[in-house]
Amino acid sequence: MPKDRNKPRGRTTAYGYFVVDEKEKHAKANPGVKINFGEFSKLCGQKWQTKSEEDRIEFEKKASEDKIRYEEEMASYEPPAGTKKTKKRKKDPNAPKRPATAFFLFSTANREKAKAQLEEGAKVGDVAKKLGEMWKLVSAEEKENFAKIAKESKAKYDKAMEEYRANTPKESPPKRKKKKKVSSEEDEPSDDISDEDHDY
Repeated sequence: MPKDRNKPRGRTTAYGYFVVDEKEKHAKANPGVKINFGEFSKLCGQKWQTKSEEDRIEFEKKASEDKIRYEEEMASYEPPAGTKKTKKRKKDPNAPKRPATAFFLFSTANREKAKAQLEEGAKVGDVAKKLGEMWKLVSAEEKENFAKIAKESKAKYDKAMEEYRANTPKESPPKRKKKKKVSSEEDEPSDDISDEDHDY
């Protein structure tokens, strides 16, 4: 089935914005030099793991704004007739809730304040943009307070997830029925080559 050009662009994660930023830095520092994608992806992953909560805030802010943009566009999007909707994986209500980032905590605490500075009936995206502007003006000390709370929440979440995974049995995928193969004298054994999955 052909791709629907009217479908909203998928949302970008904080890590996705970080990778884009790293690409731009690499291009400026090494003009004309092509990127070895495998090595570059590995290096980005290592850098991201060592980044503090404070260092990630810039990218998380962009991701939060893009998430709002995506949800707004998807709310008014109608897929072409005859298109099957993709079934979303059901979330386990017993699974630990993901921890909020420093910027998200700030946004929750200042959402009404941001709304008050905008015209009545302002869109969610406008509020998110205003919160982003307000975040830039926040002192380093206040940002550190939000980052500290976020870090503590993350540590609790990681511990809760370990316990959850240890006590939750993994669902085995449904078994596929094997098709009977009709053998012939001309059949020759062949190597089964499969592509490895990669997370980018």
